[in-house]
Amino acid sequence: MRRPTRCHKTVTLRVMRPLAPWIARLALLGSLFATPSALAREHNHGAWLTAGLKGPIGRSEDTRWNYVLHGEYRAYDAFDGLRYSVMRVGAGYRLDHGFSLLGGLDRHHSRLVAGGSLTEVRLWQAVQWKHRFDNDWSFSARARIEQRDFDKRDGTYWRFRTKLGLDIPFSTRDNLAWVLSVEPFFQVHNPNGSNAGMNQVRSFVGLNIDTGEHASVEVGYLNQYGRVRDGADIINHMLQVNLRFSQ
Repeated sequence: MRRPTRCHKTVTLRVMRPLAPWIARLALLGSLFATPSALAREHNHGAWLTAGLKGPIGRSEDTRWNYVLHGEYRAYDAFDGLRYSVMRVGAGYRLDHGFSLLGGLDRHHSRLVAGGSLTEVRLWQAVQWKHRFDNDWSFSARARIEQRDFDKRDGTYWRFRTKLGLDIPFSTRDNLAWVLSVEPFFQVHNPNGSNAGMNQVRSFVGLNIDTGEHASVEVGYLNQYGRVRDGADIINHMLQVNLRFSQ
């Protein structure tokens, strides 16, 4: 294996210095879910399945455009509670230095425990940054803004979410890696005027398995903390399975 040049090491150190605070925040935020978990008055258990396909737009090998197709199904409260499904279509544009711009449209459908259903149509825009270190650790940061319209509510709800992630590959197995992430959600605009601030945190720890050149499976534990206005805070303990495919 070719040893990194002195110039390459210098560039890497320059990148790592500004990254240090972000990695520290990731560790700190990831530890915070234990505190609200202990204080929450309602705990649910369930499963969360996602499947995604990503590929280039256009025939050129140098294209910077890509498409994203994504689906989810969530079953809460030991499969006796809320059912939630998501269909997503989006596109991304790859910039230099690990940055990407993304945007898309979602349709979310909930089957409520009390009966009935709720449908949401969501537009979203995001900027993402990824960096791989010399030891093959990968750090990612994503900021995303969403505009949410519900079929039984007036006006558009705005939400901001930011996700920090760290992938740590096994030294003995090329196809295995630990995956850590934390994602707080902030309600920034409600049409009724009651902005709630941070109302959700998702913390995930799992294992990524590369099953082929264009496929991987991610399995792990998701802790989903929800701050309910005028109600009991909720913790969802979820088995999460993510299927990822690429062209």
